[in-house]
Amino acid sequence: MSLLKNRQYLLFLAVMLLFAVASSLYRGVLDNYLAESLAVSKSGRGVVEFFRELPGLLLVFILALFYRLPEQRIIRIGFLVALAGIVGVLLSGSSFIVSVLFITILSAGQHIVMPVRTSIVVHSVAAGREGSALGLMRSLLSIGQVIGFFGIPVLFAALYGTTETTSHAEGYRITFYIVIGLIIVALFMAFLLRGGTERITRQRIYFHRKYMKYYILQNFYGARKQVFLTFGPYVLILKYGATPSVIATLLGICGVITIFTNPLIGKLIDRV
Repeated sequence: MSLLKNRQYLLFLAVMLLFAVASSLYRGVLDNYLAESLAVSKSGRGVVEFFRELPGLLLVFILALFYRLPEQRIIRIGFLVALAGIVGVLLSGSSFIVSVLFITILSAGQHIVMPVRTSIVVHSVAAGREGSALGLMRSLLSIGQVIGFFGIPVLFAALYGTTETTSHAEGYRITFYIVIGLIIVALFMAFLLRGGTERITRQRIYFHRKYMKYYILQNFYGARKQVFLTFGPYVLILKYGATPSVIATLLGICGVITIFTNPLIGKLIDRV
């Protein structure tokens, strides 16, 4: 694939892979960390998720602040914000309000990266191959997620073995340290990314009545996904006592499936 001969693009994929591993390590322990270390209730989990997803709702305004910046620089800003967030989560201890604040900051960094990485991919390939390129990147992101999610059971097995324990504080702390290290490495690598030679014209926000059904479907999709991803794992944790290893393994299995489905969907987008 000629795309893989581009060294800058390979570097970009490596950066995204590292960030995907870091994000999945964090996501793999987040629910258990909230339930165990912060004693967040069922309703409290909804409150946490409201603030965690708030940057996604405000993303159009956040990105507007960086309208004139090149995409590679926006990626670095996203990494810096996420790094500040995870450091804050590590240092916040058992304070619920402070923890939620830094969880929100970390989420803001992640949300800044999401649309920009897609834009870089689209502007890096020839017309008509955008779907395949996006499928390749998302497949790679899934590989990073699998590495991160399955890394949790390995780490916790090394720390606790088969011993039943009600506290995984050390495991959470070590996980956060690893996440910090991975984001720092990804940030340094991101400084090696060079912007394209072509000037990218960024369009204004586009809204049209003919896409109303699409907008409605997107709202239903987002609501369904957010409700399940927020409360599905929490039910397993609070009602069935699922450990961090169990939750991370289930998320890892989902990641394995998407490794194969994402490229297929990408090709289908190009064709249809």
